Amino acid sequence: MDNVYVGDTGNNRVQKFDCNGNFITMWGSTGRGNGQFILPSDVAVDSMGIVYVSDAGNDRIQKFANPAQTIHHMVNFVQGLVNSGELNSVIADSLAFELANINKNLCIQESCLNLENTKVAIDELKTFNHQIETDITTMELSPTSGQKLIDAANDIIGALSNQVK
Repeated sequence: MDNVYVGDTGNNRVQKFDCNGNFITMWGSTGRGNGQFILPSDVAVDSMGIVYVSDAGNDRIQKFANPAQTIHHMVNFVQGLVNSGELNSVIADSLAFELANINKNLCIQESCLNLENTKVAIDELKTFNHQIETDITTMELSPTSGQKLIDAANDIIGALSNQVK
């Protein structure tokens, strides 16, 4: 039995569970940008593992082709929080957990990885780490939480780098 994807309409996100009902990961937030939803309702997955989400409130279907895209959306989301001054230690700890889940699932979805998207994700994560290092000293982000984010991002960089070789 495959994984189960849930269009979490009330929270404007998609959640992924394994065949035993164990939480794997989630992505999305409220909005109109890429990786954001307003009333995601239906989710479909094709034979290549590409995820399609019916984003009813935005009158569109979004396509999530691989973990590199998920990373891209998460990095953009975190950068938005940083730029708005809303990234705090609680959010950082939660996001580090999400990044760890993405890393854990890279091996499951490696056949869907696109080389160019993977290289972009690595570059974005390196920039992301530099931004977090800067923000630890300028924001209300604890060094411990900031380091958790950096370590989780570095783990993904390592996993993706192995795919690029």
